[in-house]
Order: sequence, then C-alpha cells, then structure tokens
Amino acid sequence: KHTSISQRTKHFMNALITGDVQKLQILTEGSPAGGGYLVPEDFMNMIVEDLRDATVMRQIGSVMTTTTDTVHLPKLDTRPKAAWRSEAAVKNTSTAQFSELVFTPYSLASIVTLSQELADDATLGVGGSVVNYIAGLITQALAEEEDAAFFTGNGTGKPTGISTYTIGSRAKSANLADDVIELFHDLKQGYRGRAVWVGNARTLATVRQLKDTQN
Repeated sequence: KHTSISQRTKHFMNALITGDVQKLQILTEGSPAGGGYLVPEDFMNMIVEDLRDATVMRQIGSVMTTTTDTVHLPKLDTRPKAAWRSEAAVKNTSTAQFSELVFTPYSLASIVTLSQELADDATLGVGGSVVNYIAGLITQALAEEEDAAFFTGNGTGKPTGISTYTIGSRAKSANLADDVIELFHDLKQGYRGRAVWVGNARTLATVRQLKDTQN
C-alpha cells in the first residue's frame, strides 16, 4: 500500500526529529491567537465624507424674525403723481395706494439621536466631539433642503420656490451672448444694482463657453 506524504508533513516530522522549535511554534500575524492580537491597528482621527454644493439663497435673500404663524408686509401699489400747471390754475390731486403681502413661515427640522455613552466616548468629530460633528451635518442638511425649497418648492408644507412664479423672461435668439446682456437690462434700473445671477451649473458652463468668430 502506497501512502502519499505532503511536503508540509515532511518538514513537521523533520522539525520533531531535529528539535527545531522555531518551525514547531511559529507565531503569525495572520492568526489572532498566534500573534495577531499583539499587532496594533491604525485608526485615523478623521472622517471621510463627500463634498457638498454650496447653498446660496439665504445669502442673497432677506432674513427676518417672526413670532407668529403669518407675516404681513405692507406694499406700496400706487405712487403719487406730479403734474405741471399754469399760473393760478387749480392743482391736480393725487394719492397713494397700498396693499399687503402675506407670508407663511414653515418649520424645517432634523433630529439625530445619540446615546450618552457615544457622546461621552467618541473621539472623532469637530474638536473631538461627535455631538459637534453631527450638529454640523444637521446644519448642512437643513441648509440644502431650505435652498431647494426656495428655488423649486411647491408651497405645500414648504416655501413656494421662485421657479414656480411667472417672471419676466427672454426668448433665446441666434446670439446667446447678447441675450444675456439684454436679460440684465430688462430689469428696471433700480433693481439692477442688487440683482444676482442664479442658475444651474450647466447653464453657467454654456454661458462661459460662448465664443465669437475668432474663438
């Protein structure tokens, strides 16, 4: 009867005969009990996260404080008019008319629960505080949701976004560069100094790549 003996078995038997303790009792990093528990692991004091787009509406909008569920803002509708008159002629009368804008505040919230043990023991985050880190994530989430609503919100349980209103526009012509200039000057002079451009990043890329016949 023929019995096959592996090379590993031959080395083991030879170690027994020669008393080679190193081969008989080798410790390895790959085996936890054989030495792996003794090898420390690197744990970086940082958190990898994705980069977010900037939020802009709160920077360019008017921010006000209120303590009620509606805000009434008086609005001037009609201005007094002046008229030329002849000497000793009766002066024409004029008047001003007003209306109001009514704003409805909405509540936007985010809650993340942490155990007291995690808050006490976690060493990652802003200044080593996981509470500060989570608070920063919540702040970012609120800002992004707020920004989206101010642009595209449908007004149901959230603000009505500017894109849902009918606003002045200009049809695209063969010369897009001139269209951009004309669009700016379509605004009344009093508004131009405080006006800002907002738009999709791809729209901005298209405008920036406008070229003349000389490239």
